[in-house]
Amino acid sequence: MAAESSVKVPRIKLGSQGLEVSAQGLGCMTMSSAVYGPTKPEPDMIKLIHLAINSGITFLDTSDFYGPYTNEVLLGKALKDGMREKVELATKFGRRIVDGQMDICGDPAYVRVACEAWLKRLDTDCIDLYYQHRADTRVPIEVTQLRQSYLLNVHPSIVINMDPVTQQTFDNTYFQNLVGGKSLFTSDQVLFTNPASQPTVNDLASNLVD
Repeated sequence: MAAESSVKVPRIKLGSQGLEVSAQGLGCMTMSSAVYGPTKPEPDMIKLIHLAINSGITFLDTSDFYGPYTNEVLLGKALKDGMREKVELATKFGRRIVDGQMDICGDPAYVRVACEAWLKRLDTDCIDLYYQHRADTRVPIEVTQLRQSYLLNVHPSIVINMDPVTQQTFDNTYFQNLVGGKSLFTSDQVLFTNPASQPTVNDLASNLVD
């Protein structure tokens, strides 16, 4: 195992519930996905994850959609033998494949099934951050988030990542009340695809996840 680096990666607070993460994170999508080139050898990717952790990069990001599913399995393998306790682990729900097509889903029953599935794939009994990968325009955001809150037994910190996020979502009364205490943090991809949301994000968001 690689020796720990002498370089100190800064740490920051994320959200409003006390979660502290490394200021630089490690996005793991391409480690087991052919989206940006061929899939990489699993042993090499596990070594890379360990190198990042030992260098102070402890905020690891994955999703059930990456692979799909195989990226979470990879993280589960990499975080054995005490490595899980060293990291802040984030995964996502909201995207799935149905009849060969991508489907955006915020249905409460699906959220529960997705949660139970990543517990097994990641081989863990807890998660540090559970993102909503896409906003389902067919399901009110309060319905999705109440299920998420029930599952996690905490008041949900919302991450809305990329499209479709509409001004109607930001204007939703429940949404406004939920993030009134600065519990929202969002992705810079929201701003890239929906620049008009910049003033609202500036007003409501406590953090920006790049």
